[in-house]
Amino acid sequence: MSREVIDLTKSITDIFKKAGFEVSLCDIRSCYDIMAKRGLFSLIVKVLSNIDSFSSEHGIEMRKLAYYFNVFPLIIAYKTKSEVLEEGTVYNREGVPVISIESLENLLLNDIPPLVYSDRGGLYVKIDRERLKEEREKRGLSLGYVADALRISKSALYEYENTEKGVLLENAIKLEKFFDIPVTKPVSILRKIEKDTGEIKLEDLKKALERNILLKLHNAGFKVVPTEKTPFNAVVKERNIIITGIGESSSRLLKKRIRIVHEFSMMIEKDAMFIVDLKKNPENIEGVPILSKKELEKIKDVEDILYLLYSKKTD
Repeated sequence: MSREVIDLTKSITDIFKKAGFEVSLCDIRSCYDIMAKRGLFSLIVKVLSNIDSFSSEHGIEMRKLAYYFNVFPLIIAYKTKSEVLEEGTVYNREGVPVISIESLENLLLNDIPPLVYSDRGGLYVKIDRERLKEEREKRGLSLGYVADALRISKSALYEYENTEKGVLLENAIKLEKFFDIPVTKPVSILRKIEKDTGEIKLEDLKKALERNILLKLHNAGFKVVPTEKTPFNAVVKERNIIITGIGESSSRLLKKRIRIVHEFSMMIEKDAMFIVDLKKNPENIEGVPILSKKELEKIKDVEDILYLLYSKKTD
C-alpha cells in the first residue's frame, strides 16, 4: 500500500469517526480496506489512488459481500488515469459507486450530497421532473418555447419532465438559469446490489485444504459461497450467515485475519468461525471459534457444526 493510500485511508477513517461511525480497518490485501457502521447502516470501502486500478475481481467480491451481508460498497479515490475526481460527482467502477474524499466529507459532515454522476458521454444529473413541469406550466410556457429558448430538442425536454433519464450537466445548468430555481436531485451512493451469477465452483478452488473443507461443509448441508480477496474464505448459509476462514498455520497473518474477521462479524452481527490444520488449536481466538480439521472430519450434518460453533463461542 502506497504512502498516498495510507494517508487517504487515515483521513477517510477520521471523517467516518467524526460522523459517528464505528470503524474497522482491513489492513491486509482485500477487496475492501474499511468497514464503517452507524446504526443499521454499514459500508465497505475500498481506498485507491487511481480508480482505474480497480479490477473486475475486486468488483465481484465487493458486490458479493454487499449482497450477502446487506452492506453498501463504496470506492474512495483521488483520480482516474487522466483526471482528478470532481468534488460532488459520483463515478462508477465495476458496479460500485466511486467518490472523492471531499465528496465524502461534504456528505457526512456538511450534509451536502453529490448532485452529479459520471456516465458514458459525460456528466449527468437527476432532475426533479415534477417540479420542472410544475414550474413551466405555472408560467404558462409550452414545451416548444422552453426548448427553443434553451436550444435543446422538444423531445429531450419532454423526457426530462416524464422519465427518470439523466440530464447532461450543461443542460441542467441551462434549466436552472432559465427558471432561476434548483431542479436537480441528489445522487445516492447507496446502491442495492443484486446477486451475481458468476460464483466460484467449489471443485475449481486451487488450494486443496480450502477445497476439501468447503466441500465437507457443502456435503454436511450448508450452502457454501467461496470468496476471494477477502480476509475469510467463504460465506456459509443455513439458518444464519456464517463467515468461514481457513488457515494452515498459527502465523501472525492468520491471527490478523481472525482479528479482522471478528470485527467484521461483530459489525454485521453474524457468526464467524475459522477451521485450521494445527496439531493443537485453541477453542477460540479473539472470540472467534476455532475448529480443527480433525473435528470437521467427524461431523455428519449441519447440527454437528452448529453445536461445535456455539459451544466454542461461549467458552
